Amino acid sequence: MGDLMQKGRFFLVNFVTSLRVVGIFLLIPLFFKYGGLAVGILNIFCFLTDFLDGRLATWFKCATFFGSIYDGLADKAFLAVNLALLIHFMPWAILSIILELIIIIIQYLKYRHNLNVKSSFLGKIKMWVAGICIIVIDFSLPQVTLGKRILMVLIVFEILTIISYLKESKLAKQNTNEKRKVKTMENYTLKEALFSPDFYQKHKNDDGLMLLKSGAKKILKKN
Repeated sequence: MGDLMQKGRFFLVNFVTSLRVVGIFLLIPLFFKYGGLAVGILNIFCFLTDFLDGRLATWFKCATFFGSIYDGLADKAFLAVNLALLIHFMPWAILSIILELIIIIIQYLKYRHNLNVKSSFLGKIKMWVAGICIIVIDFSLPQVTLGKRILMVLIVFEILTIISYLKESKLAKQNTNEKRKVKTMENYTLKEALFSPDFYQKHKNDDGLMLLKSGAKKILKKN
């Protein structure tokens, strides 16, 4: 009964994330058919699901690496699609997209060097700022001047996030204790590592993603 309830909670949390993914796919057709106001309303819904899935995972104690990765990809898609839409009115919004790509590259390089890739406090704040800025811009369209000023706020936070991640990477490389050797998967299978709340709680702040990568490689070699 307890296992069934845990699975139900896991399904609920990821269902909420999936609602955001569905909303993301609706952004482009909604934008060109009904304009910024409709997209702004949909973005509020998407933004609320981003808040809700995280809170539910914490309350139900069912956070997993699968859910964390799924939520992160949904966040990136949410931001990328919205910024791409803004280029229709403000071509220089591509600068914000470039900065987001730099953030992704930095995180990937940290992952490649077995460093902690967990979002920093500033990175989390940046995502909230991004959501609020995009919603305000949507409601202000087609007032491009106001939109440009609001987008500048997001660009400032993106630059600050890049600086913070670069500093974290430099400090981590200097500290040999931060650059850990990849541990074994212990008694977990790859499936359990992806979907086990216990595994997530144990490794969410260290090299959990590297463990998943090593586990996947072992399975591919066996096959």
